[in-house]
Amino acid sequence: MGTARYYDGESAQSQTVNLKIAGGNLLILAEGAGEQLDSWPLKDLRLDPRMPTVPVLMCKHEAEARLELTDTEILESLRELNSSLKKKSMSKKKLGILVSLFVSVLIFIYFGVQLFSAQIARRIPFPIEQKLAKKVNIEKQFDSCVLSLEQTAALDKLVASVYPALPGDSDFSINVQVSREKIANAFTLPGGYILLTQGLLSQAESPEEIAGVLAHELGHVQHRHLLQKIIRGSIMVSLVNFISLGPSGMLLIDPGTAAQLLLLKFDRSMEEEADQAALLRLEEQRIDLKGFQDFFKRSHPELPSGLGFLSTHPGSRERMELIEKNILSEMEAREILTPEEFQALKSVCL
Repeated sequence: MGTARYYDGESAQSQTVNLKIAGGNLLILAEGAGEQLDSWPLKDLRLDPRMPTVPVLMCKHEAEARLELTDTEILESLRELNSSLKKKSMSKKKLGILVSLFVSVLIFIYFGVQLFSAQIARRIPFPIEQKLAKKVNIEKQFDSCVLSLEQTAALDKLVASVYPALPGDSDFSINVQVSREKIANAFTLPGGYILLTQGLLSQAESPEEIAGVLAHELGHVQHRHLLQKIIRGSIMVSLVNFISLGPSGMLLIDPGTAAQLLLLKFDRSMEEEADQAALLRLEEQRIDLKGFQDFFKRSHPELPSGLGFLSTHPGSRERMELIEKNILSEMEAREILTPEEFQALKSVCL
């Protein structure tokens, strides 16, 4: 039938043997002389589960003895005679149950991480986030403009119109800079850094528009949204590493991955929370909400009906409704910049 390596279980020595099937038994014969060394009932044969790469046969009643099969054809022949040696395939039903269970666990982890990341982020002191910003050299990550004294005074005055404004503002500090980016936008970075782009300033039609955008970014800082997404991303990366690399992989987050975590977009709930915080801040400071409204009307066109869920930002219609609910006709708005100061701010980086 074929040959194999035989270990009798009594010594560490092994020998090459011939195998033969006779009378419902697997006969183990010494090579050459043909002397029978052992006889194993076919029904008692089993594969050693500790040896997944090389098939090793064992017998139920001889726990120490084993046969290392070097010829896979022998194993296939034995499988025809003993069904317990056959490869067990998972049924479609069982596979479906396992896949469903795995997906359910992933969904639970995802939403659980969302919940706990918010709780963790709000308990981390702001100075620790500032240390994180220094560690990754945040200021080297963007090309900021050099402002004249007049432009610096205008920017400081605009910032002072919205911060500090609320009781919790003493818990964090901000550093507002202007980047050379031509697209109208604003960004929040670790450690309270807020970037207003040159495109935003030059395209703004009123100081209130810029104040509204700044108040929105302040909402992200206030609610520690950036730290939340870093924590959330780190946990998810660690889980993936754990699944693929084992326990030691949980500690592996390379610098490239860490940088990518900073670029993750805020989710829809974070954007809505930042909008609410911005409106509260603007009302508290008696800043005309129409500027906030005008900016989002112009820069965030509404997605087609029914597709709003594709955006991480609330749709412009939703934002307009939220702002309109908060506009109080009896509120007397105050001037936050003079026309000359506004023009100075619009000319930054030009």
